[in-house]
Amino acid sequence: MNLSYRILWIEDSSEFIDSFDKEAIEQHVTNQGFDPYIEFRTTPEEIGKAVDGAQYDLLIVDYNIAEGEVHGSDVIRQVRDSGCPTEVLFYSTNGAAQLRQIAATDELEGVFFSGRDRDQLLRKITNVFDLTVRKVIDVENMRGIVMSGVADLDNLITDVIRAVHDNLDTGKQVELCKKLLGKLRPTVKHLKVLVKDSEHVHFSEIEQLINSITALDPADFEILAKARSFDSSKRVEMVHSLCKDDEVLKPHTQDIVSIKEMLRWRNALAHQMPRKVDGEGFQVFELDGREEAFNAAMTLKLRQDLRTHRGALLGNLGKLGKAK
Repeated sequence: MNLSYRILWIEDSSEFIDSFDKEAIEQHVTNQGFDPYIEFRTTPEEIGKAVDGAQYDLLIVDYNIAEGEVHGSDVIRQVRDSGCPTEVLFYSTNGAAQLRQIAATDELEGVFFSGRDRDQLLRKITNVFDLTVRKVIDVENMRGIVMSGVADLDNLITDVIRAVHDNLDTGKQVELCKKLLGKLRPTVKHLKVLVKDSEHVHFSEIEQLINSITALDPADFEILAKARSFDSSKRVEMVHSLCKDDEVLKPHTQDIVSIKEMLRWRNALAHQMPRKVDGEGFQVFELDGREEAFNAAMTLKLRQDLRTHRGALLGNLGKLGKAK
């Protein structure tokens, strides 16, 4: 699971779908730091299509669909027969008790039940979502979410730098590439820690050589941007330096700086084994010499911050595009 929460809703009454408070579902999902996507299948042609349950986080299925020619239990059986464990919410006018009997008879596993009453169904949908989120907040799942989210931010930050570059005249583009080359400059201090004689004359020779190389004309922007050494921290540092002069980015300087906190968590999740706090039900990681609780509140904040940073970067890209 990533920051997208995808729902497939199979219901043959468009009127019922139109009258449902879908905004309440979307707001509930958003409040937990996820992006909601709801797909509806209401026509006989759409309902008759096979369902790839792996593409969704929740299937909401009515019992009586396609004018009685297909039942929701047929859809659920097809999904389960494919080996897909996606959560399913099965509902009917006749209520949950009858559906439980149908599910037991058809040996449908891992299914939640609800009546067709709108308020009851809404509560069930949000409850199933909350159950899913509780599974997500463990360390292993959050590692995947944060890694994927930061990779997305990396690409967007690079796009922002690229957009600034493309808006400049040729001379300014070269200056930007020189600045980028400076960010990618190897540092001798990283070599010194690997040997006992950190004051050896070779280090000053290497420093002079690096100075000479980085004084050369930089490669084209795309080559620099794709360099392996252009890591997440350097990308943030680069776009932060651009905030000083670019009128579009300047108001968002602090937003860019705050991405560094997300990078610290990414590094901790990637490289540390957390310490479990006895009796507290959560674990702690060390960030910059301090211990931080990795609990439900923190996982929620991380998800919300990823969404916020992504939205801000997309907004900046839109503005930079108009600035061309």
